[in-house]
Amino acid sequence: MIRYTITQTGEILYNTNMLKETLKVSKSFLIREMKKYNFSENDYIRYKNQILFKEKSVMDFMDYLIKNRMINHVEELNRMVEKIKVNTDELQKNSISE
Repeated sequence: MIRYTITQTGEILYNTNMLKETLKVSKSFLIREMKKYNFSENDYIRYKNQILFKEKSVMDFMDYLIKNRMINHVEELNRMVEKIKVNTDELQKNSISE
């Protein structure tokens, strides 16, 4: 893996390959989520036909991914709880009517 740094500031830069390996996700998932995130022009640098993302923007992107994943899990759990409530209500109604 090639490591990119800005020599003046010492800031580390990440390309999509490094992000994919660091996050352990597929390239298609990474690209899709990056499009949703909408990096600003200040978040990356174009160098030798590559897009290199600044470390702070990568950390913000990771934060975004974690929050979205947590939101999705909570929503899924809420749906499951609602299904359980509906099923238990139906069971109670059936047992009362019998």
